[in-house]
Amino acid sequence: MNFNINNFCFVQYFFTKENQLLTLKFLSVVTERNESATVEVFDGTSAADRLLAKYVVKNGTFAQSVTSTRNNIFIRFKAQPRTHTLVYMQLISGHSTIFNFLFNK
Repeated sequence: MNFNINNFCFVQYFFTKENQLLTLKFLSVVTERNESATVEVFDGTSAADRLLAKYVVKNGTFAQSVTSTRNNIFIRFKAQPRTHTLVYMQLISGHSTIFNFLFNK
């Protein structure tokens, strides 16, 4: 975790068993100020690996799930100072991609 007066950056590496993939699902996003934070997802163990997705945090948006091509994933969250932001994510390990299904009421 890196915090200074100008920004906040949190990074985390996840892994699972060999021959499995990781799918990151965004469950909920709430922020005081739209476009004040980003979530970047990389296909590997660091930010030097291939960028799979970059999401700009906005209230009322639904970010698409993203699946790794191997058994590890690296996530970087960046936020501007003095902004409350909550991002709830679910990380699922499995043998295939997990899809999003959107239903209209």
